[in-house]
Amino acid sequence: MARFVNILSRLIKGDRIIWGIIAVLLMISIVIVYSATGTLAFLKSHDTSSFIIKRMGLIVFCGLIMITISHINYKMFSAFAGIVLFLGLLSLIALPFFGIDVNGTKRWLPVFGFTIQPSEFAKIGLIMYTCKILARFQGEKYCLDKAFKHIVIVSGLVLMMIFISDFSSSAILGVIIMVICIVGRVRMRLIGKFMGIMLVAATLFIASSFVLPMPNRVATIQNRVLSYFGMNSNETSNDTYKHQIDQSKIAIATGGYIGLGVGKSVQRNFLPLAFSDFIFAIIVEEGGLVVGLFVLLLYLILMYRAGKLVYRSTRVFPALLTFGLTFGIVFQALINIGVAVDFFPITGQPLPLVSMGGSSLLFTCISLGMILSVTNSIREEEKEALEEHINE
Repeated sequence: MARFVNILSRLIKGDRIIWGIIAVLLMISIVIVYSATGTLAFLKSHDTSSFIIKRMGLIVFCGLIMITISHINYKMFSAFAGIVLFLGLLSLIALPFFGIDVNGTKRWLPVFGFTIQPSEFAKIGLIMYTCKILARFQGEKYCLDKAFKHIVIVSGLVLMMIFISDFSSSAILGVIIMVICIVGRVRMRLIGKFMGIMLVAATLFIASSFVLPMPNRVATIQNRVLSYFGMNSNETSNDTYKHQIDQSKIAIATGGYIGLGVGKSVQRNFLPLAFSDFIFAIIVEEGGLVVGLFVLLLYLILMYRAGKLVYRSTRVFPALLTFGLTFGIVFQALINIGVAVDFFPITGQPLPLVSMGGSSLLFTCISLGMILSVTNSIREEEKEALEEHINE
């Protein structure tokens, strides 16, 4: 037993509380994905365990990648930020030509027998690159203005390419980059001007979408937003949207405070994508409001813990990288939960670490691996500084 603990301590690098949050969320994922996919798995293969076996294998694979990355020194992330971003851009360029068409849009790219979402790859690359540029051009009081101009050009290119196939991901990533820039001490005057320009551009785009021919994906976005505000004249789209939200609300209302119990969900048979986009509704239906709030609390603790460790960091790049990646995970979780309770329009964003989906789990684990690497480096730097102080 002692030998096992020793081996585990060598493998697990970084903040133990963050590791605990990851472990709990993955255990919840195994239970809830098994429940949410039970009917679907039976209809497809008459084997209710087929999806969960695949999920558990994926968790092990992604967990090993996360552990490996957590052992890498964070300085390597800065050195390879440009390469990761470049590869992300290449995958986005390849998407229209080699992507897999699902529901009229190409979001997934086949790679060695697997499928990945290039938008997730590009998101990590852009966050890494943004943090690197902000760290390089830090001044005494503010970040130099040319850093923000550089970020705007690069992020604008990436966001436009993601927007073609995935509007919600591009919008979320844009918010993440802006928040990182604020934390990175970019002058608010520059950020205000940029946001004003983007607001005007978005207004013009929305206005033109009603009078000019647009791609099918833009029409889908338009229908979702109009349905959310109850202004959609397309009865088919409006009914589809209303059905999804109503089933999610029924699941949450049925769960009450303590839930129906594990595996006793009823709405999983009626709620589309119950194992992905609306998995939080199934969590509340089976576990009640208590478990739902507990899951939300885990993400908030993750943000708090990362922020606390970043505050102790003496270097700009690792601090910004940890904040940016953690904020991205937590912000996406809040969006997913907000959609389930009808606070946001349907976005198609999964619940990080919990929703079924290989691409989302893989890139979330990569992000967490980098976060754990930074937290481990911070602890080692503090330990070395303490030892030097004692020796003096």
